[in-house]
Amino acid sequence: IRAIYGPFVLVHSPLNAGGIAALAIILSAILASGEYKEKILHPPVPAGLALCCVLAPIALVFAPTLSFPLLSDDWTHIFTVTHGGDGYPVHVFLVSGSDHFFRPVTMVTYYFDQFWAGLIPWRWHLASFVLHLANTALVFMLARRLGFSVFSSSAAALLFGLQGTRPEAVLWLAARFDVLALFFALLTLIFWLKF
Repeated sequence: IRAIYGPFVLVHSPLNAGGIAALAIILSAILASGEYKEKILHPPVPAGLALCCVLAPIALVFAPTLSFPLLSDDWTHIFTVTHGGDGYPVHVFLVSGSDHFFRPVTMVTYYFDQFWAGLIPWRWHLASFVLHLANTALVFMLARRLGFSVFSSSAAALLFGLQGTRPEAVLWLAARFDVLALFFALLTLIFWLKF
């Protein structure tokens, strides 16, 4: 009722991100509840085209953030990989990092990023941004694998891609660990369901 009648204020809106997510899930369930509704409400759209239509607005929203500077922990990771020496990609699998965490896969991605990104912030951001787009595509693929329609899968992927909890993981280089963990978790779920 508050979502319909208000009050609508910028900070304490009755419809926050969690509420929008809940309504999107309910709407998806209603729309997917009958095959006839799918045909009437959502004419067939090729999955590839739908996915492109999902990724385009996400790319537009996140594109300006490529110009953001690198932050504190970002420089720590970059320094670690640039001064790690030639044996670094193997060494990182044997000991914990300078931050006392054992996260070798992400550190190896940093290691290879350094060769093309150098000290140019937008290139580092671009790598994480591409991972976010890949995760969004994987959310779409997972929803399709679970039997959701193209429309519902697109809605889920769009909600994931634009949800307000994503910017830190996408824009903060030191949070690439989260983006990569999700990437592998989604791939695992998709392949498990396929199997």
